[in-house]
Amino acid sequence: MRLSSPPPSPFHLLQQLQTMKQERSATFRRDHPATMESVLSTNQRACQGEINTG
Repeated sequence: MRLSSPPPSPFHLLQQLQTMKQERSATFRRDHPATMESVLSTNQRACQGEINTG
């Protein structure tokens, strides 16, 4: 890393972080489709259970 280069701005770092998070979640969805499905169905069941008991 050269010291002469200006430090990256916070906005640039934030953009980088968001891009990394998006790529990670996309990769996770691709590698674990069954996990995503189960998570979604579990959330739906929880919501339905709250509605039924409420």
